[in-house]
Amino acid sequence: VWGGGGCSRSTPGAWLTRLLQYVRCSTHHCTPPTPPQPLTRAPPLLSPPPSTPPLAPLQVEGAFGVCFVFADQPNLHIGARRGSTLLVGVGDGEHFLTSDASAILEHTTTVERLNESELVVVVVLLHAGYVVISSLDVPPPVTREHVLHKLDMSLEAINEKGGYRHFMLKEIMEEPVALTNAMRGHVNAETGEVRLGGLLGEPLKRLARARRNVIAACGTSFHSGPVGDYAIESLARVPVEVESASEFCRH
Repeated sequence: VWGGGGCSRSTPGAWLTRLLQYVRCSTHHCTPPTPPQPLTRAPPLLSPPPSTPPLAPLQVEGAFGVCFVFADQPNLHIGARRGSTLLVGVGDGEHFLTSDASAILEHTTTVERLNESELVVVVVLLHAGYVVISSLDVPPPVTREHVLHKLDMSLEAINEKGGYRHFMLKEIMEEPVALTNAMRGHVNAETGEVRLGGLLGEPLKRLARARRNVIAACGTSFHSGPVGDYAIESLARVPVEVESASEFCRH
């Protein structure tokens, strides 16, 4: 374990937090966390562009969308994404990091979408600001220009049934839109390219060599499993089994 330390929890998020703490202390000579104190000036991560920011996600493979806050710098938030979605909500003197745009509609409809393998540094002062590190994979880290978008959705539309008798019927009829949104950022219709976060390189090669696949899921996902079973077996000619995730460990 980095620096001879340990981790009290075994979840991926806990280990990523431990890695970030190690990288941050190694590059910025930080001390053990102290009670939060209000910042009187912006930390050196905002300007000029950081030469050695705490890029723990750089050393991690797989799909993730994460946000970190710091006990010794409560005004500093860092977010990063690879594979998963992460948005920066831009409000009036405030910013939000979220993977679901509907969660921030109450506060703002202006967002910036982080591209693949990008990191964002948000500094909360009297006038909140943020910078986007263009890539986690290309050193040294550099910032890019902001590209803002207006959300084409409203809080009222989310909370309404849309003319349907109940929300279940509404969700069933909205499945095509939900599927399109789920594939957004992963499927390029113009080039025919499919990008699966966390499955590039060796993991994708291992998946292609697999002689058997198991879909472990619960609830609605479990009932959707046979659709994936049929699609994979008919297209890839590879045997597929669908198992209930709660019972999978017993088999």
